[in-house]
Amino acid sequence: MPSDSIHFAYASTSMNWLSRKSCNITHQWAIRIHEVQQEEFQLWKQQAHDDYKLFLERRSKELKKR
Repeated sequence: MPSDSIHFAYASTSMNWLSRKSCNITHQWAIRIHEVQQEEFQLWKQQAHDDYKLFLERRSKELKKR
């Protein structure tokens, strides 16, 4: 969206994907957090943090100023 163009918006499903794969998960069939190696978990957690921060920064630029 262009800068300074949106008064208000809401999207609940736009943040369920990461922008890239941080690393391969050793146990590919792990479905519970304790089944994933801690180092792998931290890499994915950091990627999610970085993506969400960038998402918020970009969305904030789209909002109309007062």
